[in-house]
Amino acid sequence: MNKLKRTSVFLIFSVSTLTAQFECATDLSSYMLEHEKSEVVSIDCIDSICTGRITWKNGASYTGSIKNNKMDGNGKIIFDDGGTYEGEWKLGQKEGFGAFIYPCGFEYLGNFRNDQINGEGVLRLSETESLSAIWKDGKVNGFGTHFRNDGSQFIGEFKNGKPDGQGMVVWESKDTMRGVWINGLLDQKSYFKFANGSTIVQFWKKGKIQDKAVYIQSNGFNTSGAPEQLAKMLLKSSLNKNDSVQSNFSLAWYVAAIEYKNQNDLEGASDQLRFAQIFLDPFEETRLSNLLDSEIDYISDEKDRTGVTQKVEPVNSEQKNIPIFF
Repeated sequence: MNKLKRTSVFLIFSVSTLTAQFECATDLSSYMLEHEKSEVVSIDCIDSICTGRITWKNGASYTGSIKNNKMDGNGKIIFDDGGTYEGEWKLGQKEGFGAFIYPCGFEYLGNFRNDQINGEGVLRLSETESLSAIWKDGKVNGFGTHFRNDGSQFIGEFKNGKPDGQGMVVWESKDTMRGVWINGLLDQKSYFKFANGSTIVQFWKKGKIQDKAVYIQSNGFNTSGAPEQLAKMLLKSSLNKNDSVQSNFSLAWYVAAIEYKNQNDLEGASDQLRFAQIFLDPFEETRLSNLLDSEIDYISDEKDRTGVTQKVEPVNSEQKNIPIFF
């Protein structure tokens, strides 16, 4: 069976997508200033310690424990835009364990300190997607695991909300990619370890793929060269049928395409997407082929929007078997 057919899910860990996706939830300090720190219009508490209600001029309201006219203990605040926090407070600030639900639908469940997300916590983006991590002042700092809608996950180190350090992407098919991220960009080497035992080593510099790759067969024999030339040579050999060369390179180029897109390099992403699509099985629809079609449409739209006239043209079935870029 073609390897891509066995791979039921595909996640390419998208740095810029992840950062943008979490922007709603990581900028908690700005959110608080905008939605909570307006003028207090009433405090419904006649004693120094009570259970009461505080309301603000912008429409936000708090119900819960109050001490010396400040939120202290357990309580819930509803912001003017519908966002909510329910949990522990101390001297008017979020302190301890709580749940923060943002208007965009994200939900953070975990620890707070100094009115910020701090410590261990889980950010839920949907019913099937979440980020479990160590947080500092509203951003991921330390080890984290990003569980994706498609069942795959990124496991690694974060710094200031971006992958930074060692990381690994794991697919349900048991294929993996290990690499090093610096300030959110792949750097140095990445290692694709496929379920059939073969490996592709790619070289990166600041998120840009370099003109060298190494293909290591399951029996330990390796071949190196420029990625395009290496793929061309391997596809002509008997190795292709036994080692899933075609589908392996499709996945590797798809990863590269996403990296380029994350840096707004639409031309670079276009090239990588075309390479990936050429290597797909033209007779079967797979999750990766659908993702490629979606990315091609997205980049074409982005080129139109930004004034770049050249579009990514889909490769038809007859072209898919012809490595026209060699």
